[in-house]
Amino acid sequence: MLMLHAVAVGICLLLWYVVYGTKRKECIPTIRRWPRLLPQFLDRLSYNDHAARLVKHGYEKHKNQPFRLLKMDMDLIVIPLQYALELRAVTSDKLDPLTASFDDNAGKVTRILLGSELHTRAIQQRLTPKLPQTLPVLLDELNHAFGQVLPAGNDGSNAWVSVNPYELVLNLATRAAARLFVGDLICRNEIFLETTASFSRNTFDTISTSRSFGNLFTYYFARWISTAKKAHGQLQYIQNLLGSEVQRRKLNSEEKHDDFLQWCIELAVTEDEARPEALAHRTLGILSMAVIHTTAMALTHILFDMISDDSLKESLRREQQDVLKHGWTEITQQTMLDMKQLDSLMRESQRINPVGEFTFRRIVRERITLSDGYQLQPGQQIAIPAKCINTDSTKLPDAHLFQPFRWLKQSGTATTSFSNSSALNLHFGFGRYACPGRFIASYMIKAIMSRILLEYDFKLDSEFPSRRPPNIVHGDKILPNRNAVVLLRRLEKTVTVC
Repeated sequence: MLMLHAVAVGICLLLWYVVYGTKRKECIPTIRRWPRLLPQFLDRLSYNDHAARLVKHGYEKHKNQPFRLLKMDMDLIVIPLQYALELRAVTSDKLDPLTASFDDNAGKVTRILLGSELHTRAIQQRLTPKLPQTLPVLLDELNHAFGQVLPAGNDGSNAWVSVNPYELVLNLATRAAARLFVGDLICRNEIFLETTASFSRNTFDTISTSRSFGNLFTYYFARWISTAKKAHGQLQYIQNLLGSEVQRRKLNSEEKHDDFLQWCIELAVTEDEARPEALAHRTLGILSMAVIHTTAMALTHILFDMISDDSLKESLRREQQDVLKHGWTEITQQTMLDMKQLDSLMRESQRINPVGEFTFRRIVRERITLSDGYQLQPGQQIAIPAKCINTDSTKLPDAHLFQPFRWLKQSGTATTSFSNSSALNLHFGFGRYACPGRFIASYMIKAIMSRILLEYDFKLDSEFPSRRPPNIVHGDKILPNRNAVVLLRRLEKTVTVC
């Protein structure tokens, strides 16, 4: 009898939880993997395995209204595009992008810097206005990088060799970006280059672990997570190296430097921003995570798309030969603009293979009432379902199809560029805080792809003889296949590199 009573009480408590325990949250629908009678903890545990399906289901069922997803560490409020249009100009004191990024990237474990927009100021005020002057520097460093990563092989041999595309472009992007970020004295330091590239891998593998087990678990067990331990050691090395360089530059103020590290030194306005260790930390974080990793992922996707279609590859190669009649190092801003087929492929590849399901991630700091009366509450984390929106056939004809030249007009001119942030190209973010580095990323991708097309041939390895290597999906993040191998050989006839 006592046992039956206990069971009855348990059932009553469960019913109370189902009816009343979640009532406060039911003003918007919650997308669940498990039946409502089961605790939400099961949904949080299984989010990573079913995220893409849950997001798509929520978007298709509630396209024009917000819905809730139950992640391991938080509730994510997914808002429709029309809300983002209203919120695009709201300042960071009301909608906080930095803390949202900190949380999404396991900041307590990966030690991402929080609380300053110094890097944004440096890119917007110094790097972007100087892009025409930056391009020759970028090309010079890439010319050196290709010689290190892909030796010329002037012995006449054009045999196929196996390469890992992700590691190849990660190496090229690391070397090119290092010149722009830390200058001539350090950018070719092999230990620095390997540490920076490895830090990127270890940090993102740590983030993946955190998304599987939760930030709290990962934080307390970080000392036993090998990638986290390696990343912490690498951060310490870079802080010592670049911190010493900051102090050296301050003592030798007559020296002229024109790189990201120097811009941050000059633009720092608070004591905390100006600390050598903080400047070093910020430079590594932006270089390895925001520039190198994302550029390498985009390049790998583009390479996979290109080498999976011989006619596409040859069309892109002909464009490069037409645009660069006088050699690869003659690239200018204008020739970058003339690479219309490549630009269209870059944008279409990112549309189909974005870095994740969401963009416009923000933490709400003040209550905001939208035009339809819906209120965003302080503490909520919001995002827009960018991948679903940009693959929605009601917004873009045949959106489910990969069409590499979709973004060309019939006359052959680009309708919208890769680096343009808009409602049809959401993956660089949206509004006031769209990714400030998207312009230099476009330059870097085009410069690398241009030389690859002019001088090298690629084909799929026997593991994927007739299809593109599949993406790796982890939770709401999308990665190129980092283990796939392709075959490469140097073309017999190439445009001369001056």
